[in-house]
Amino acid sequence: ALSQLLLHQKMNGTSAMEEACTWLKGHREIWEEWLPDTTKCFPQFGLFNKATEVFVESREGDSSSLICKACPSGSFSRPLRDGKGLTSVCLSCAPGSVQSSGASTACEPCPLGEHQEDFGAASCKRCTVGSYQNVTGQSLCKTCPEKRTTVGLGAESLAECVCKAGLIEMDGQCVPCIEGLSCPIGSTVEGLLIATLPVNESDADVQGPFLLQGYNSHPGAPLTIYQCRDHCPGGAPGTCSFGRIGAVCGECPAGTFASSLGPCWRC
Repeated sequence: ALSQLLLHQKMNGTSAMEEACTWLKGHREIWEEWLPDTTKCFPQFGLFNKATEVFVESREGDSSSLICKACPSGSFSRPLRDGKGLTSVCLSCAPGSVQSSGASTACEPCPLGEHQEDFGAASCKRCTVGSYQNVTGQSLCKTCPEKRTTVGLGAESLAECVCKAGLIEMDGQCVPCIEGLSCPIGSTVEGLLIATLPVNESDADVQGPFLLQGYNSHPGAPLTIYQCRDHCPGGAPGTCSFGRIGAVCGECPAGTFASSLGPCWRC
């Protein structure tokens, strides 16, 4: 081909530039394959219509305005094979999955305790108070059973659904808190048995359940609560002051007697 060009140039007396132009005009089907294809997108990129400024999912029809552009956050790049060969397109992440960074080839499932109900999201949402999610890649969170809620956001299991404030868990059931008992959120009978009095009133809503001052119960029946006249400081069941014993802290142990000041003295 080169020798023919040189021969034509010599015979016609034309310049190399003129001869090259003549060859290009007559062999378009050859050199067109040499031109870069602006619609041949590599992974992490996708077809983008620069005229409408939107990502498209095919290059059918007029492709003169199509270029390749990095996929934005909330989407991923997927291969597409059509009549023109192999390219890539950007698709939105499905509900339950997200992509926080651009130029990605896959979306990430939402982790435990989170969800995402929208298409094309860049981040997941934490489950709200009163709900949880124990499976990855979900669009919605699960609601806690009746009478139960969660202490905070992003609960990852049903076990994090605890009794609401004003209730206490006994044998797996949330039962009403009775007189003489403080039951903040998450109260359990097991927690009551090891209760301590809050140092400050503001701590009462964040620590476990406890008996109020002036009330007592037996550790074997912690929810059978008695009102006391004296010597019942509250806290855990069976707690009496001055060495007293009994359901209402009115007795002294054997070998002792009650003094007028309150303490039990040895006989």
